[in-house]
Formats: sequence, structure tokens, C-alpha cells
Amino acid sequence: MKSPKLIALSGPAAGSVFELEADVTTVGREPDCDIVLEAQYVSRLHCQFEKVDDGFRVVDKGSHNGTAVNDVPVTERTLASGDRISLGGASFLFTDPSAEPVTPELELEDAPLTGKTVQLEARDAVYLEPKRLQGVALASRETQKALAAILEMIGLLHSADENNGEALPDKILNQFVAVVPADRSAILIGDSTESLDVLTMRPTPFAVSRTVLNKVLGEKTGLVSNDVATDSESGKSLLASKVRALACIPLIVNNGEDRGEIMGAIYLDTQDPKISFPDDRIELLMGLASVAATALEKARQLGRLRDENRRLSEEFDLVHEMVGESPLLMKAQKILARAAPTDATVLIEGESGTGKELAARAIHFSSERRDGPLVKIDCTGLNENLLASELFGHEKGAFTGAIQQKKGKLELADGGTVFLDEIGELPLLLQSQLLRVLQDREFERVGGTRPIAVDIRLVAATNKNLEEEVEHGRFREDLFYRLNVVKLSLPPLRERAGDVELLTHYFVPEFSKRVKRPVSGVSNEALAILKRHDWPGNIRELANTIERAVVLGSTELIIPEDLPEMLVEAKRPGGAAPTSYHDAVAEKKKELILDAVSRAGGNITEAGKLLGLHPNYLHRLISNLELRDRIKSN
Repeated sequence: MKSPKLIALSGPAAGSVFELEADVTTVGREPDCDIVLEAQYVSRLHCQFEKVDDGFRVVDKGSHNGTAVNDVPVTERTLASGDRISLGGASFLFTDPSAEPVTPELELEDAPLTGKTVQLEARDAVYLEPKRLQGVALASRETQKALAAILEMIGLLHSADENNGEALPDKILNQFVAVVPADRSAILIGDSTESLDVLTMRPTPFAVSRTVLNKVLGEKTGLVSNDVATDSESGKSLLASKVRALACIPLIVNNGEDRGEIMGAIYLDTQDPKISFPDDRIELLMGLASVAATALEKARQLGRLRDENRRLSEEFDLVHEMVGESPLLMKAQKILARAAPTDATVLIEGESGTGKELAARAIHFSSERRDGPLVKIDCTGLNENLLASELFGHEKGAFTGAIQQKKGKLELADGGTVFLDEIGELPLLLQSQLLRVLQDREFERVGGTRPIAVDIRLVAATNKNLEEEVEHGRFREDLFYRLNVVKLSLPPLRERAGDVELLTHYFVPEFSKRVKRPVSGVSNEALAILKRHDWPGNIRELANTIERAVVLGSTELIIPEDLPEMLVEAKRPGGAAPTSYHDAVAEKKKELILDAVSRAGGNITEAGKLLGLHPNYLHRLISNLELRDRIKSN
């Protein structure tokens, strides 16, 4: 049986293939490693691949820059065939032959050609290059133009991608104008005159005959007229605009039906009495329109695919931004994964900065409402009247300043998800109105009398203990029970200290890319400082700290000098003796402060003057260095 393999995609070993035959395969800069990578950002022993019952897993060995699987930092992870492992600038593809489908072999047979055969090399095929047609002897110059237009249109069909999607309609019109000398041209999208939109129009704007379009769209037929003044099909509007010749050709997409599906029309006309549109060109125009419709439909499908890809990428990013492997986070992720696909109301609890909004977005984008809106309402910072208008909207004249009707966010969220952030701050009066929305799924605008029905899912978040708020009469008990269908508790970062390193390895490349400054990782000294901090501001504080270090740092690694002073000065665990420059500096600061306070007779303001420091800053230093008890005892 074939062994699993590591295929080096980038880095020093790019192109090499390593079979994972041993129980443990080590990777690093050390010569003793099974896979040696001589790269600056690879640690001596960076990671190892271990054989386990269900396959292979990768285990990070405390490397400087971390190990990631599919761009997600991990300490260890069981691998699936197709996973991409990144470490210190190198990347590998893990493949497991036992999990891969067998590729059928191609069967060939010797069958020599018989009879007369004509051969032509591609470089000699002038009809594949429209610019070379002018040198070929054709029946007429008009035939040359027609062939050039056809080939150009076919070229557009194969290049209707995101690079020229916006210019595609104008390029299509150029080919039609090359065939018939129109002064005005337009591509109109829609299956009837009631639903038409202008995709492009030159010059803009100009009036187009409803009569002509009704015939072309309704009957799926092309129309060319060189005597508009006597053409009853054209309508009086064209006579008034002095149109002398016009062509209108349907855009039909082949959907397997006999006559295809109408998607719009190409419209061309001229006011020049000296110009006419040859009647025999309608066959060519219909052919060009067929190719144009296919190209436009392809561009439209690509647009939809890009939107879907963007949405899926957003979902992927959301899931992977919840980086961590602590038991508390894994428990929260399991609850989220089970609740998200349902329509259940979710109450997210957690301290500020723990990622409550991120969880709400993950719930929305993992649900069947993902294509609907996600509307956030912040319940803090607005008075009762403004918040009511924000939630429910208002009618014109409902209050002073209400000069027009306004839809509320609940109404705008119809078909999607409402995220009520910090719902514990919602005033009691609005709590009762929100309760009605949850019960009946309807409400009235401020100043309105007509009930408005909405189809919404509610996700609420709070950093308060709502049960305690209920006990103190600050939150309605019945609303709490309506919200508390599924409770999702996000742990603070101090309770998942093991995730600080993973989060750091995740944020460093993110901010490095964002601020366009290459930072490869974090030093052991800086990482130790980050891991011993209790992070009262949680993930948001850690992210801000890493971003600051990336912006202000000057080396390829984040070092202690790049971190905020309060982190560097914090007490080391167990009162350990100084082991580095920064520890020694912290000890010296303590001596200076204690000496100044002693000389000032315990007066912090006077001690600040002796040290040349603002009293507030000195108070913070005393707190960070945990000197307050020593100062009191003296």
C-alpha cells in the first residue's frame, strides 16, 4: 500500500516529495531532522508528523513562527488528504493515496487516417486573427468587416471574465456598430418593457420605442427598418426624434428550449438620412446577438459565482478567525455549529472583546438566511426615542424632524438576521415592544397604525449577567426567557491562555499584510510576555497589541521593545529572578521608584516630581510593578 506523502509547494524544498513511512517524521533546520529546511523563519525543530490510528497528524514543537493547517494556526491537528501545511515561509501539501480516487487510464489505439486530408498550422490561420483579415482577398470589404466582427465577438465570449466584465457591453456594441453604421446604440436587459434596465447606452440618454421593443421581446424576432417614416411598427416617438433607420435584435440565451430564454435586446438607430442598414445584415446581426447573449450570460454567471465565492470566503474567514484549541472555546464552537443552521434565537454572553459580533456573523452566514441581510443594532449610546426609531422606523410627521417615512432596521432585516448588540442596555419600554416582535413577528412604526409583518431571526449579545439584571428589575423576565433559547458563552482570554500563542501567530501575518510591513513572527521573549498577561480586554486587546507591535517595530520579529510598557513591566510568575535585559530594567525601575517614594515621605506626587514623571503615570507604574503593598508597609 502506498504511503502518505508531503509535496513541498514552496520554500527551500519546493518540488520535493517526502514519503511519510516512519511513525514520526521531524521537520526543521537541525541536520538531524528527517526533513531539513534551511530557511530563516524555520525553527531548529519546527514540527513533526506523527502516525496515529486514523492517519497522520502534525504537531508544532514550540516554533517561533508557528505551524498552520490551511492558514489556521495549530498546535496539533489530524490531517486530511489535500490539507496544506505552512511553516516559516515553507508550505507542503499532504496527500493520502488511500483516500484518493483511482484515475482511469486513457486508452489509445492506432487508427491511421485514410482519404484526402487538408492540414493548416494555427500560425497560418488568418481567420483566428481579425487584424490579419484585411490582407486577405475576400468577396468584399463588407464581408471582411462581418467576419472580423464575428471573430471579435467569439473572442469576447471566451474573455467574459472579471478583468473585462465591466467593459464587455461596450465591446459588444462596438462589433454591432462595425456591421451597421448606427449613431446611437444600447444594450437593454429584461424580458419585457416593464422590467428593462439599461446595461449600456451611447450616447446617454435617448428614447427607445416601446412599440419596437414589445415586438422584439414578445415575439423573439429581429427587426431592421430603413424607412421609419412609413413603418407602422416603429411608432410616433421615432418619427418625432427623426430616426431614419433602426435595428433591434433580441438577446436570447439557449437554455435547452426550442426558442431559448429572452434576456434583453440590442438597439441601434441613426438619424442620418444618407445612411441605411442593409436588409441582408439581419441574419448576421441575429448571429452576433446569439454570441453576445452567451457572453453576457457567462459574465453574469461569473458575477454570481464571484459573489458566492466572496460570501463563502467570508464564512471561511469567520470560522477561522475563531482561532483556538482550548476546551472552553471548542465547546462554544460546537454549540454554534449546532444552533447556526436552525432558526432558533441565540443569546451570546461574554466579556467585551471576546468576539460576540464575530460569533453572530458566523451564525448568520452558516444559516439558510445567509443570502439575506445581517442587520446590527447597537443598544448602547441612544436614548429611548432614537432607539425606537432605529428599531421600528417612523412615519412622516411622527415627531419633530421626521420629515419623511423611514424604515426601521427590523423591517430592513426582513428575510435575514437581526443582531442586537449589548441587549442588556435596552430600555424597559423597548423591551416590551421587542417582546411583541419575538412573539408575533410584527410591529408598528413610530407614529404608525398599520402592523408590519417581518420574517427575522434574532441573535442577541450582552456582556452583562441578564439573570442578575432580571433579579434587580432592570430586564424583563419574559423577554429573557424568549432570548435564552440557545445560550452561547464565549470564554475570556484569561481562561484560554493556551490560545494566546495561536492567536498571536494568526494576527502577526494578518497585520503584516494589512500595513505592508514584513514581519515573520514573534520572539520567545515577547511571546513569554504576551502569555503571562491576563488580557482584561480579551482578543480585541491582544489584536490591538499585535497591530501596534507590527506598525511600530523595526525588525522581522516582534520583540519586547515593540510591546506596550505595561505588559513588559508586569510581574513575572512566581517572582522569578531577572533573566533578561527587560527583567533587569523592570527591577531597576522598582528600586528607583521605591527610593523616590521613600525620599518623598510616601507622597506619590512629590515622588513623581523627583523622578520627572507625571503622578498619574507613576501611579500606573506602581500598579503594574505591584509595588503598592511594599510602599504601604514602608
